[in-house]
Amino acid sequence: MSRILAALLIMSLAGCAALRGGQKSQQETTAPKKPAETRSDVVACSHLMVEADWQGAEAVEKKQTCTYAAPANCLILYSPTTVHTENNGFHQTVISADGKSLTSTVLARPHGTAAKPKKSWIDISVMATLDCKT
Repeated sequence: MSRILAALLIMSLAGCAALRGGQKSQQETTAPKKPAETRSDVVACSHLMVEADWQGAEAVEKKQTCTYAAPANCLILYSPTTVHTENNGFHQTVISADGKSLTSTVLARPHGTAAKPKKSWIDISVMATLDCKT
């Protein structure tokens, strides 16, 4: 008799487990889904360039700026810069505090003297690594 009871108990437990396996708990069905995140690199500023030359006896500084705005569902994580060519030029890229935009600036000031003028230039490209929620 104890063998029969043991067999019935095992079948009963197996049946309950099978029923539970096919049903999801309320917690599993109502849990909020996390938005999917993707990372991608985009060109924010392509060949931002400036060239400065002497104008008579004056060394005139030249500056160019590029601003990139991220899509609404994205944040800018970082912004690697490639310097294509440079001679006495300067560059700076700043990502806004909210991560929604970046501004790149290139600057050149001629060097040398009015008697022996020397040009200055810089040419850069800036990428933006984006973290986007879909």
